[in-house]
This record gives sequence, structure tokens and C-alpha cells, in this order.
Amino acid sequence: MKSGDRVIIIGNSYVYNGNAVVNIRNSEKRQSVRENDHGYFYQLCKANGIDVNVTNWCFGGHGLADLFAQPCSRKECDSCRHEEFLLDRYYDYVIVSPGGGARQESTIKDDFDSIISFFRAANPDVVIVCLGNLGARGYSSFGTVHPGVYEYYPTLRSKGVIIADWGEVVSGITNGVYAVHGANEAYCKSSFIVDDGFHPNPLSGYIAALTAYCAITGESAVGQPRSFFSDALLCEGFDMEKYTARFYRGESNFMQIMNSDSDMRGIALLIDQAVAKYTSSTR
Repeated sequence: MKSGDRVIIIGNSYVYNGNAVVNIRNSEKRQSVRENDHGYFYQLCKANGIDVNVTNWCFGGHGLADLFAQPCSRKECDSCRHEEFLLDRYYDYVIVSPGGGARQESTIKDDFDSIISFFRAANPDVVIVCLGNLGARGYSSFGTVHPGVYEYYPTLRSKGVIIADWGEVVSGITNGVYAVHGANEAYCKSSFIVDDGFHPNPLSGYIAALTAYCAITGESAVGQPRSFFSDALLCEGFDMEKYTARFYRGESNFMQIMNSDSDMRGIALLIDQAVAKYTSSTR
């Protein structure tokens, strides 16, 4: 990855609720409006000296099947074809966040096949990244686990897709499967998820952005920049007091974790482990 590269991030609120990209209204369908996103993924790249142009193709409540290959099933979209709004389809990196639920489990093959074909037609050398999240791991509005989603990741890998499964990291910590080495904080669901029980908070959003960045670049997650995390001068959504007041009624220790070098190093080691689970010759 280098300065000037074009990146598109595709998904829904599993991406923007944690600030990996910023929240844009669903009614804004134009590509020009969704370019130049300055969420955490962009900020992380910039902090590493890489100035990329990020297109935010994340629409609330939308599955991948709504965004490519067929008319959108969302009533407010009036059967539009979102892909037709992508007038410039040449991207260097395409980061795809699957949805949750049985529908995504049943369509994941077709969804990725459509997306891969769509973007490779414009750039045969495009790098496709699967940004695995919490949706299929039971943290969704459906509240059910759908292993068919994340069990398909090895097949995606065989098709040349880079796997960046931040959902495995966060669910593993939350469920007690993974211990955070050197942790000073106690971890629970609210450390990563807001009060609705499934949407990621900014700590999860940073982990998502970092997992994608490391999977693409091959760099370690340990010691990566994070000073932009709560800098409201960079983005209004980075104001953590306003964010907490909006999404939490009770307490969450996500800021304490984010401000702890020891805790973040332990999380970074788990990100490195998750990235190393899959290898790719495509960088």
C-alpha cells in the first residue's frame, strides 16, 4: 500500500458504528459524496505516512447482496442498484465486511464472487480483503451464530482474498477464549460493544481498522499509532464524551483500554495471531 492508492470499504454499521469509517446517511448514494472518508482506517494509514483515498461504501442495514449484483431489498432504496453509483470502479484495495444472519450465510459465496468480478473487471490487480466482524459470531440483531460465514474464509483465501478477521479477536476476548497478555483492565461485552448488544464501539472500530491495515501491509499491530482515536478536531465522531453519552447508559472501560499501552499491546499480539492464521502472496 502506498500514498495515492484508492481504497473502498464495503459494508454496513458493523464498520461505521466503531468509526472505522464515518457514518454517512443511506440517502447519500453518490460516489463523490462517499469519497475522502477520514475514519480510523484512513487515519491509521496517514499516521504511517500513507495518504490513501478511502471511499465509504457502508450503508446501514444493508447486506452485501443489497449492494452488488441485484436490486437493493431495502424499502427506502426503492430497488436501486447501488453498484451503478460507482462511476469510477478502479480501486487498488477493496475491503469487504460481510453481514450477519442466515441470509449472509447462504449468499456469502455469490456475494464475494460478484464483488471480486466487479472490481477485477476494472483493475485485474485489485487486492480484495474480507473484513471479518462480529455479526456471524452471534453479536448481531439476530443474536444467532452463523459459522457458515467465517468457515468460508479459507475458501476466500484460496481465491486470493486477504482475510482480516477482527471479529475473531474481539469475540475471542469477550468469550474468554483469548487472554490479553499484560492486561490491566477486565474485559466484558461492553468493552467492545455498545448498549444495543451488537454494534461495535470505537475500540472495536480501531481493532477493525488495524486488522485490515496489518493484513494488507504485513506489518505487526504492535506499536501502531492510535493518538487520533479521540481527536475530535480530526472528525466530530471521534469525540468520545459525545459518543459515550449517545451509545451507553451504563459504564464501559473501552477508553481505559485504549489508553493503556499494556492492554493495547496484548490486543495487538492477538491481532497479529489472527492475521497470521491466513497468509497471502497478494500484498
